[in-house]
Amino acid sequence: MNLADLHKGKSAVIAKIDEQLLAERLQEFGIFSGSLIRFLGAAPSGCPIMLEAGGTQIGLRKEQAVQIKISPLD
Repeated sequence: MNLADLHKGKSAVIAKIDEQLLAERLQEFGIFSGSLIRFLGAAPSGCPIMLEAGGTQIGLRKEQAVQIKISPLD
């Protein structure tokens, strides 16, 4: 399952980030494999996707979200 499959209000743990540049960018925000994330919602077009991790809110494009493999908690 990837981050783009998660539904609003649901939480998951990041299992793997496939794209190295994206992984490096997210690490700058303290987000990496093993981080707990919560899906806050998405724009009506589905992009951007808003997330919260460790008190930080970030937006990602859907193309980036599919590169993030997750393990859902709910």
